[in-house]
Amino acid sequence: MTIVSSLTRHRRVLFLGAATVALHYAAIDWVGGRLSAQTHRASDVPPSLMTAQLRLALPKRVESAPAPEVKPLAQHAPKPVARPKPPPLPEPAPLPMASTPSPDVPALIAAEPDIAVAAAPGG
Repeated sequence: MTIVSSLTRHRRVLFLGAATVALHYAAIDWVGGRLSAQTHRASDVPPSLMTAQLRLALPKRVESAPAPEVKPLAQHAPKPVARPKPPPLPEPAPLPMASTPSPDVPALIAAEPDIAVAAAPGG
């Protein structure tokens, strides 16, 4: 990237920023002028002098027949069904005892055939 292209990009960013600020200023100024014109206009109708106050009015009490007797629900709630206990788990098998290697192990390892190591492809 040369210094000329860097300056061009900075100039473009500066221009877009200045245009954005100018358009915002113009839009806010226009909306402000429209709002202030609507709020200060005089009304042709004189203000009302009548006021009203609301009060809570409860309905008048009226004699009525007594409520019918309500029978109680069942005396006792049914008891929950008891679930049987699960059977006990079986005892775990004992762990085998650690054994020491026999002295023949090195001889067994030496008697096994050698494992050929294949070269990895491409390596």
